[in-house]
Amino acid sequence: IVESDSLLAVNKVLKDLQPRDPLFQIVKQCQELLRRDWECVLCHTYREANMCADFLASWAFQGSFGVTILSNPPGHLHRLIEEDLIGVARPRAIVS
Repeated sequence: IVESDSLLAVNKVLKDLQPRDPLFQIVKQCQELLRRDWECVLCHTYREANMCADFLASWAFQGSFGVTILSNPPGHLHRLIEEDLIGVARPRAIVS
């Protein structure tokens, strides 16, 4: 199960994309991965439902590009993992 808090990204991968779209190549690669001989589901989830992934995405954006292998979770992530394990719920912030 692949979850993303970007509904736009999920929709791009699940629908046909025009070759002139600037994200065409990466979206095409994602689509090819989904078509492999395995069971894979791509779905949208709200950021509040997966704070650990949101933290890591924000943390990675602050660093350099490339592969980073972590021996231990960075700082604040420990608390988020613990909260996830005990089922802490977070309200959804809606802006209208």
